[in-house]
Amino acid sequence: MIQDVYNPVEKFRSEFRDKFKQVAEKTFNDLLKHSKVDVEANKIIVNKIRFSEQVISELESRISKLTLLQVILWTVAIVCAIAGIYCYAEAIFKHIPMFVGVLALALFILFCAVNPKKAELKQDLEKENESVEKNKNIAWEQMRPLNRLFDWDVTVRMISKTVPRIHFDPFFTKGRLHELYRQFGWDNSFNRERSVLFAHSGEINGNPFILGRTMSMQWGEKIYRGTRRISFWVHNGKHSYRRTQTLEAEVVKPYPEYIIETFLVYGCDAAPNLVFHRSCSGLANKENSFWGKWNKNAERKKLEKFSRNLEDESQYTMMANRDFETLFNTMDRNNEVEFRLLFTPIAQTQMLEIMRNKVDGYGDDFSFNKLNKINFLEAVHLDNIELDNNPDRYKSYSVEASRLEFMRYNQEYFRAIYFAFAPLLAVPLYQQTRTHEKIYGIRENCHSSFWEHEALANFYGDRKFQHPECVTHSILKTEENRYSSERAQIEVTAYGYKAVDRVDSVLVRGGDGRMHRVDVHWDEYLPVSQTSCMRVEEDMAGFESREMDAIERADYISRKEGSFYNGVYRRSMLSRLDFQNS
Repeated sequence: MIQDVYNPVEKFRSEFRDKFKQVAEKTFNDLLKHSKVDVEANKIIVNKIRFSEQVISELESRISKLTLLQVILWTVAIVCAIAGIYCYAEAIFKHIPMFVGVLALALFILFCAVNPKKAELKQDLEKENESVEKNKNIAWEQMRPLNRLFDWDVTVRMISKTVPRIHFDPFFTKGRLHELYRQFGWDNSFNRERSVLFAHSGEINGNPFILGRTMSMQWGEKIYRGTRRISFWVHNGKHSYRRTQTLEAEVVKPYPEYIIETFLVYGCDAAPNLVFHRSCSGLANKENSFWGKWNKNAERKKLEKFSRNLEDESQYTMMANRDFETLFNTMDRNNEVEFRLLFTPIAQTQMLEIMRNKVDGYGDDFSFNKLNKINFLEAVHLDNIELDNNPDRYKSYSVEASRLEFMRYNQEYFRAIYFAFAPLLAVPLYQQTRTHEKIYGIRENCHSSFWEHEALANFYGDRKFQHPECVTHSILKTEENRYSSERAQIEVTAYGYKAVDRVDSVLVRGGDGRMHRVDVHWDEYLPVSQTSCMRVEEDMAGFESREMDAIERADYISRKEGSFYNGVYRRSMLSRLDFQNS
């Protein structure tokens, strides 16, 4: 039986961190074993490359020094020649012209003498560059069997092995999305003005979650400036003079700004009527400093005063654990009974440990909003990691470089994801409350949702779909046209803006006392859109075939890509662009 994860910080410190490291090491070693890459042969070639790169660095340094020497010699020679000519022309210092002439000639000869050595070093540099290129080609060929074994799902498989309570879907299905709509009240309006850059979906103890990253547009402001130069006469008694002045003007105009947000959505029936909003205050990160203690005490007194106020409609009643109330701070909660049911003394203690721990975790860097059955969390540390698990990052011509990147990325990714879930894992009732609905019993629920389609389109890049006149980012939205049980045509519409040059004339008073028109050029951003086609095919079997080893999985993916007109196999989905614009 899979055990629940209580006390997430202690569990991470004592078990999960080392366990994930072991799983990652075993996974990489298994891939290396299946690839049959000769590690020692690769190490020899890589050492040759490293040695040659050091030689190249030294050669480039020596060539740079010789070039600098030549510049100095040439400069001094020219100065000497000019000085000699000047002295000769002015008939001064009779012996100086001959001396500086001889010196200039000697410097020129020395300058020319440097050229053969410099040319020799350049030949050596070219040979070393050719050697590096040749050895890299050999090393890349050695690593080809290993590089092809990395796939998009290797990271989530390792996380599920480490923390079995966290299960990831192969891709974001319609069934998972409809479950959030129907059972937990998730509102589709959330996506209306957003484009999904990436999304993981899955479940914790049968309760669904979305780990997503989206991009949205909002109107900001941009300052445009213009100048005009004027001249006028200034009279000062009997004297007059002409004065010039540069007039400056500015206008503020709307400008499209694009915002990227990373978040975690979790559906659970626990405390179904409770609503609260908790923002990251940072108090837990500073409570040991003088000003941190002062701010914490001030916040605590504010909450105590608010709790004693019985005249307003708020039901807020401060609990005995003042540290939790102050640092977690949910004074807008609407249901005291359900809040206490959710945040028991154990949950309070564990939540405090998450907020105070910046050694194993990230401290208090998260916001936590509960909207009835939907929990919406954002964490600052999630903004700094790549969510897509793109296997290309592990590909290298060096076994050791590939291993280091594999371990570095996946360990940091696991830590970031785990502590994004940690505020949920700290609440025992969330793990004790399980949904009875299993969405994968019905075949049609396995079709990919528009979240996955938008993420796929953004994987190719908005430049592939944008209007020819678009000069900004594009918000990609999709519409599905399914023509078979497995394959679908996806219409991708890119919404962006073109820039049209405009001019405003601003009146500015000059030093002559008159008003002058200063032209300010600015860009008016007008909406443009274009619709393109993308084809997709879901592949649940590839994700669920746990018995396949690394070689079989890689061969399976290659066959799938070949059968889909050399499409891209990404997270159990095949896709390709049609490049038919409408």
